[in-house]
Amino acid sequence: MRTLTLLAVIMILAVLTSAVPAQAPAADCPEAAAVLPIIAQIATELSGEPELAIDLIYTMIREVRSKCRPAPFYEPTREGPPPFDAEFFAPLPVERLEDGGFVLGNPQARVTIILFTDWYCPACQQYKPTIDQFLRDYVATGQARLELRTLPTAGANASPNTTQVANLLECVNEQKPGTYFYASEVAFELILSGNTGADFSRGLTDRTGVDLAELLRCTQDVSQEAADLRLARDLNVSSTPTVLYRVDGGRPQALHDRSMQGIAAIIDSLQP
Repeated sequence: MRTLTLLAVIMILAVLTSAVPAQAPAADCPEAAAVLPIIAQIATELSGEPELAIDLIYTMIREVRSKCRPAPFYEPTREGPPPFDAEFFAPLPVERLEDGGFVLGNPQARVTIILFTDWYCPACQQYKPTIDQFLRDYVATGQARLELRTLPTAGANASPNTTQVANLLECVNEQKPGTYFYASEVAFELILSGNTGADFSRGLTDRTGVDLAELLRCTQDVSQEAADLRLARDLNVSSTPTVLYRVDGGRPQALHDRSMQGIAAIIDSLQP
């Protein structure tokens, strides 16, 4: 019974760290299939030493993860538009609202699209091309703004988790004001390409040019994600991506059609 219990714990650990066939089928990842019998053997032979067993299994899982990551739901292709770089965001104004929320784009634009997102959320990754088109067609042209809010829904067990990503991005903006949206773009690219853990922090600092030590110190003091969560509760938002809109800085309203056509219809209806 003890062996079975330990094996169950280890299998749950494996699922949470994305290293078993539930996320990486054996046909696509032979390394994952090969490691399972070893997990079972360790669980049996070290049933009396669960801490040692889990340490060994976790080390194996981390090695397999790098070879068996599931394909991202959204991945920029060479045929499509390139990922947004710092030059795209540089001329666009960034404002912080009364509660600290980040808003990108022309302050005179009447419509602000509000996006509650999680960088690890598969549906958010699927929705990213729509937001990319909105940025190109309406934010970059001064016709609308984007208000970006964090709502952890998928990255609780990731490294860094969603809250930590949000704090890191806020701290990038503390060092280099106005870079929050570019840093968010970098975060999406790093996560989609499998750069997590220490690789994420290094990639973020390399791409944004901020100091890593200062970045990590800053994360102990920021709290924008908490403000975003309060707004989500106030608006009864519980999933990502959720898209709303404001007109002339007013209270957020529901956007029933979050497709590019639905967003365009709202903005175009308010054009002079």
